[in-house]
Amino acid sequence: MKYIIVLFICFYSGLASAGVISKDYQSVGDGLITIDTVGQKEWLDVTETRSIQFQILQGANQWTDDGFRLATDDEVQELFINAGSLYGFDYVGNLSWGDRNNVSRFGELYHAHESAITTLLELLGGGVNHFDGAQITHGLLVDDNNDGFSNLASIGIAGERGPFTDLNDGGDIWGGNGSSSDVAAFFVRDIPEPFSLGLILLGLLVLTATSYKRYAL
Repeated sequence: MKYIIVLFICFYSGLASAGVISKDYQSVGDGLITIDTVGQKEWLDVTETRSIQFQILQGANQWTDDGFRLATDDEVQELFINAGSLYGFDYVGNLSWGDRNNVSRFGELYHAHESAITTLLELLGGGVNHFDGAQITHGLLVDDNNDGFSNLASIGIAGERGPFTDLNDGGDIWGGNGSSSDVAAFFVRDIPEPFSLGLILLGLLVLTATSYKRYAL
């Protein structure tokens, strides 16, 4: 029984941190999907969507054919938090996501969760190198007001700012027919039922093994 559990875990988790694990998408070993086991969602690797025209990312495409969709503000914030980033909270309540003026004030939070943010960045495909040595991924979100533009979410490690997750909800700033090697998309889909069932079966196997060991003693 323990071998079944080990095989199941190995199949889904090439790299893992907190509530996120890696999963293959199109071929064995590609690791192009990040699973948020808490939010029960699958996230497409951002390397798949960099330099693609924004108009294509916002419409029907090869990824939407596979059930993916551009994430909402709430969904990407949930991913960041479930992965172990506490950027969305201070000691008394919620931060204003995208409030860059408070970076120095909350720098301690960024560094305290550097490992979680670094791992999530790696799981999603890594960041783009910037001139100051920063590693940052920018991802388009859903066009929430149907005006042809999208908000932008970011995750990265940037010099003195340190590790950060950011959601620019101050206005639509990307859209149209352009593209950028610095900008990808946050595509998400609900976890397929077989995986959810697998998690349940894994839990039952663990409980059974634990109970058996207890009574055997």
